Amino acid sequence: MLDILEGYAFGPDFYIRCQTCVPLSEMAARRRKTLPDGTKFMSEAIAERIKEIAVRMLRDADSNPALLDDISNVLGRIGDFTEAQATEIIDRLSAAGTLTAFTIVAAFCSILRSFARPFLICHDLTRRYSRIACTMSSRMANHDFGFR
Repeated sequence: MLDILEGYAFGPDFYIRCQTCVPLSEMAARRRKTLPDGTKFMSEAIAERIKEIAVRMLRDADSNPALLDDISNVLGRIGDFTEAQATEIIDRLSAAGTLTAFTIVAAFCSILRSFARPFLICHDLTRRYSRIACTMSSRMANHDFGFR
C-alpha cells in the first residue's frame, strides 16, 4: 500500500497528491502505536519511510498553500523530528508567506511542543515561533481574519 501511496504522492495530478495525505496521515498516526502484546504496530523501516515520504512531499510542494496544509497534517502526526528536520519544515512552511502558512507553522510548533521537543525551547526556533505569533496577532488586530 505504501508503494501505491508513494506513487500518488509524487505524481503529476495535484488533486491526487493532496488526497494522498489522507491515508498517509492515518499511517503516520499509527507509527508509534503498539499492539496489546507490546509489539510495534508497524516495523521501524515502514515508520521511517512514512516520515521520509512526508518530508519529500513537503520539499516538492513549493509554496502551494492547499498542499502545504494537507502535508502539515501528515507532518503533525509524525512529531519525532530532529532539530534539523523541524527547522527545514518550519522554513519551508513559512516560505509560502501566506496567512495560512503562518497558521500551519504555529500549529506545527505547538504539535512539536506537545512531543516535548527540547530544541523548541531554545535559540532560533523560539524566535521564529514568536515572529509567527506576532504576525498573526497583528493581522487579527487589523481585522484580517483569513485563518483556515
